[in-house]
Amino acid sequence: TKPAVERLLDLTLVVDASPSMPLWDMSVAAFETVLEQLGTFRTIQRCRLDAMPGPDGRTVPVLRGGTKNAPARRTTALGRSDRRVVLVVTDGVDDRWRDPAFTAVLARWGRSMPTALVNLLPQRLWPRRGQELHRARLTARGTLLPNARWSLTLPDAWLEPDPDLVVPQGAVPVPVFECQPRWLRRWAQLVVGGNNGPVPATVLLTHEQAPTGTGAEADEAGWTAEEQVRAFMASASPLARRLATLLAAGPVNLAAAKAIQSELVPESDLVHLVETLASGLFEPRGDTNGPWDTIMFSLQPEVRKQLHDTNGLRTAPACEQIGRAHV
Repeated sequence: TKPAVERLLDLTLVVDASPSMPLWDMSVAAFETVLEQLGTFRTIQRCRLDAMPGPDGRTVPVLRGGTKNAPARRTTALGRSDRRVVLVVTDGVDDRWRDPAFTAVLARWGRSMPTALVNLLPQRLWPRRGQELHRARLTARGTLLPNARWSLTLPDAWLEPDPDLVVPQGAVPVPVFECQPRWLRRWAQLVVGGNNGPVPATVLLTHEQAPTGTGAEADEAGWTAEEQVRAFMASASPLARRLATLLAAGPVNLAAAKAIQSELVPESDLVHLVETLASGLFEPRGDTNGPWDTIMFSLQPEVRKQLHDTNGLRTAPACEQIGRAHV
C-alpha cells in the first residue's frame, strides 16, 4: 500500500550523423555516460539523425539505430510517452542545420514532448553557421509540457522593424545550449517546471511545415579570397587563426591536422580544430559528404596566399614534414 519510487523520465538521445561528428565520438560517449549515471531516466534510447536523398532529389532527414548500418526509419518513429524528452546532440557545422526540412523535425518533436538541441561547440561560434538564433525567455507552467506549450518572449524583439512578426504564428521554440552543467540546469528547470519565472535561453524558432527550397545557400558565394580570409580573421579565435595558417601548407587529412595541432599548437583543443576546418576556407576533396576522418582538406592557392600574407607567415618546414607523414 506504499507508493513506489520510480525514475521520472524516458530519454531519446538523437546524435547528429553529419560528416564532422566522428570528431566528437568521445565527447558524445562521455555525455551519454553522465546521463546514465544521473539516475533520472527510466530508459535511454539512442538513435542517429541522418540524411538521405528524397524522391524529389532533395535531402530528407531519417532516423537510424545506434549503429551506422542500422536501417532508416521515419523521424516520427520515436517511442512516445507522457514522460519522454528528446535531446539532439550536434556541433551544428553541417548545412543540414540551415535546411528547413531538418528544423521541421525538431518542430514535430517539440509539439509532442520537451525537445532541446545540445551544441558541442561554444556559444561564440554558433552565429557563424547561419542558424537564426534568438535570445529568449521561456516559461513552462507545468511539468513535462512540450515546447509548443511554453510561453515565449524575445527581449530583443523591439529592435526589429516589426516586433510582432519576429515570432511567426505556429513557431515552436527549441532551446539550444552548450554541453555544460549551467545550461543543462536551465533546461531541467523548464522540463520539470521547477522555475518561479521565465528561464533565459537561446532558441531556434522551428516550423513543422518546411518551406520549399534547400535552405542551405551559402552567403559567402562569390566572395574573393581576400574577403574570405578577412572575414575569418575578424571572427576566429587566435589559436584557430594560427592553426589555419599552419594547416595551409597543403592538402591534409584529419590525422595530419591533429598531428600538426599537437606538435605546433598544443595549447589548442578540438573546438579550435573544428573552428578551423569548418571556417569555409578549407574545401573537402573527394566524397564531400563523407565523414571527416575519411576525406582530405585543401585551400585554393589564392586563399592560402592571402592567409599567409595576412599573418605575415610562411609555412614552417616542420609543418610540411608532419603533414606529409600523416597524409
